[in-house]
Amino acid sequence: MFKKFKAFSVVPFLLATFLIRSLKSQLLSSISNVPLARIRTSSFDSFLLKPFFINILESIPKNKLKYAGPPPKNAVKKSIWFSFFNQINLPKKEDKIGNPLSPYAVTKLTNELYAKVFSETYGLETIGLRYFNIFGKRQDPDGAYAAVIPKWISEILNKKEVFINGDGETSRDFCYVENAVQANLLAATTDDDNATNQVYNVALNDRTSLNKLHQIIEEGLIKRKKGLEKLQPIYRDFRPGDVRHSQANIEKAETLLGYSPEYTVSQGLDETMDWYIERTKS
Repeated sequence: MFKKFKAFSVVPFLLATFLIRSLKSQLLSSISNVPLARIRTSSFDSFLLKPFFINILESIPKNKLKYAGPPPKNAVKKSIWFSFFNQINLPKKEDKIGNPLSPYAVTKLTNELYAKVFSETYGLETIGLRYFNIFGKRQDPDGAYAAVIPKWISEILNKKEVFINGDGETSRDFCYVENAVQANLLAATTDDDNATNQVYNVALNDRTSLNKLHQIIEEGLIKRKKGLEKLQPIYRDFRPGDVRHSQANIEKAETLLGYSPEYTVSQGLDETMDWYIERTKS
């Protein structure tokens, strides 16, 4: 059983999360359009554009949050960041990096390289978490780039047409958000030197097809709300650049971090659907 954590009075770690939610937006983006932050330099009264992640890494040694010798009690001791890559062989292992399929994926690879360099140069402890299709409560179903699960839940609840890209046999390693929270806390609080300066997959080591996902969601919502009926989803063309199958090997996180996912896809979907049903009542 995953141990419970007490609230921290001081936060000795940094969690850096950047996300471009849409495959389409990834493909249309260029390097100049990746997430950027505006920073003021100490020597010039001007603003420079630099990638968010590099700004964060640079800020730690610049502000003496992590230097040689005993750090202050409120020092940032490690930086946790999140990545995504494509691989052909399944389940995907951390040491097998495939070809990035979008500008966004290229930035994730770059982040891992920068983290390695900052670790070797400044002694900064870093841990990379590679998320696989995280889902859960509070995801926006109405945005232009809404994730498939909240989008389908909203469409079924509102008796709208549901679209599936391809033949529906495309599969993903869907992972409920509580499992991701567990991985974050374990990564941030580990005292094992062997566990730091590593990259970990965060997933279930499982695959669920889009057809199966739609079936679980539709049947679950019909049981929860009167007046809903089964409707045949509409199949359309595959999205260009989309990965056919995805599944993560999580042995490394299990061994070094003690990661142990508590929620299956079905259990996570149950909690997620319950939340959206309650939301429709308010």
